[in-house]
Amino acid sequence: MMLNWARTTCGMMGRSPDFMNVTYAAWAAARQLPNRYRLQEKFSDFKTVDGVTLPTQEDIQFSQELQNGRTTLWDYDLKGLEIANNMGIDAKNFEVK
Repeated sequence: MMLNWARTTCGMMGRSPDFMNVTYAAWAAARQLPNRYRLQEKFSDFKTVDGVTLPTQEDIQFSQELQNGRTTLWDYDLKGLEIANNMGIDAKNFEVK
């Protein structure tokens, strides 16, 4: 029973309150936050070509939150000017060199 309690309390059983405060503060300071990534896509300005409706405007936002608290944001705005389908593909494009 005592061994299980000591393991559960990480060795804090019987310690003085001031010692435990320092230990808990150290644990909180050493806590690492996970990296967070977010990718958001927004589509708009839809056009129908040969019976298929496709977006011609796309807004992409990518954000990165690091462990050190730094946040970086990338924002891309893409606009398609022309939609083409059934294009011929040259087999040479798929040759490994």
